[in-house]
Amino acid sequence: MDELGMCERGRAAAVLATSSGELWPGTETMVGETVVEQIVAALARGEPVAAVARAYGIDRKTVRAWRRRGEPRPRKPRPTVSQLDPYRTWLEARAPEVDFNASVLCRELRERGFRGSVTD
Repeated sequence: MDELGMCERGRAAAVLATSSGELWPGTETMVGETVVEQIVAALARGEPVAAVARAYGIDRKTVRAWRRRGEPRPRKPRPTVSQLDPYRTWLEARAPEVDFNASVLCRELRERGFRGSVTD
């Protein structure tokens, strides 16, 4: 293991995720595919869950979950819904016309029924 333990790297990766769920460049997923393969192989050799968890610096429940799954399966990104979705086409046309001025766009959106604010 390098100077950062697995748990610390995992926490950093979770914090550095964008709102769409993608990781920022230079970060890694919490438990990489190779680590999962090594965990599954260690469990197949008969090593105890607690020993594997300690060796990789992850929680025993995570090790048990990977034992059940047997292979890395990336999570599907959750669809995100924005308050601005109903206005997207109008915004794409209008924003360049007002030089992307958020105050003007917000005022005009509110006239169209939008209930948010500049900071929402």
